[in-house]
Amino acid sequence: MQSYRNFLIVPIVFLIVSCTQTTSRMPVDVSQVALDDIHIERFDRAFGSLAADSLTDPATVLHQQWKTTYGRFYKDFIERMLRIGSIDDDRATPLLLAGIAGKPDFDSLKRSVEEVFPDLADQEAQLTDAFRHIRYYLPEAPVPSRFVAFFSGFAVQIPVGEDYIGIGLDLFLGADSKFYPGLTGTFPRYISRRFTPDHLVPRVMESYIYEEILGEPGQNATFLDQMLYHGKAMYLMDLALPLVADSLKIGYTDKQLAWATHFQDQVWEWMVSGELLYQTDHSKINRYFSEAPFTTGLGEKNESAPKLGIFMGWQLVRRYMERFPETSIPQLMEMTDGYQIL
Repeated sequence: MQSYRNFLIVPIVFLIVSCTQTTSRMPVDVSQVALDDIHIERFDRAFGSLAADSLTDPATVLHQQWKTTYGRFYKDFIERMLRIGSIDDDRATPLLLAGIAGKPDFDSLKRSVEEVFPDLADQEAQLTDAFRHIRYYLPEAPVPSRFVAFFSGFAVQIPVGEDYIGIGLDLFLGADSKFYPGLTGTFPRYISRRFTPDHLVPRVMESYIYEEILGEPGQNATFLDQMLYHGKAMYLMDLALPLVADSLKIGYTDKQLAWATHFQDQVWEWMVSGELLYQTDHSKINRYFSEAPFTTGLGEKNESAPKLGIFMGWQLVRRYMERFPETSIPQLMEMTDGYQIL
């Protein structure tokens, strides 16, 4: 049966090439989609109001205010992002917050965040348009009730909570930010180069799509199933962000996108001949879906694009939707069998 499947798959090489950097969907008017304009709450400014010489009482007052105002986000901020204890510890937590405000880099970081993001009007408009597109294609899709901007000392970029999406502004300060060279142990250069303001909206939508729409792939998902899983996510990015460059959607450099586009037929042949498509061993296939500077074993001088399983799955879903335009987006989202899309 394996050889029979491979026999069917090989001709797809010639079909997949034409669909890079486009979708088969026509632009849509989402102005009438019922969705309030998105507002991003500036918790980064509230947190930045902690003075370096904060005493226990002022910090305690702010702590109590934030518990009420920011609810679940603030609980996660204290307990899961900063990891400084329990939100309900009204004695120790304010002291620890005051200690954070007293660290040398606190003022420098909050000033940098304010300089790069004096307002978030443009990001709010982009997110409103993106979520209206999501609602247009998936009317039942949940939209987070709140969006909260913050900085956490580079702990997390886009947390998705029970009723919020957080936006870690300190991880969007620009690729040349003075802070990032000191973080190479956590964020190597191939990742921190994407810490720019123009990546903010794509990363919000990416996290939302994976967390709120797709969930997790099945435990026994094959390489091909995972291609479909990630391809659906990227296709939703196409629909939600029709004017955003493909390089921003997937997080490639222009050179990486050009490489993946140019060599995609050879990559597909290589995946087929290497019998990757029906592989389920995560230790063997995860490297084709994970962050990396390049794909080991492909290309010369380490110039290959990373995440080729995602990129090829994206092209596969695009081609499928081009050939079967009658397929609704809810129907596409229900598909989990990668062989089905072939």
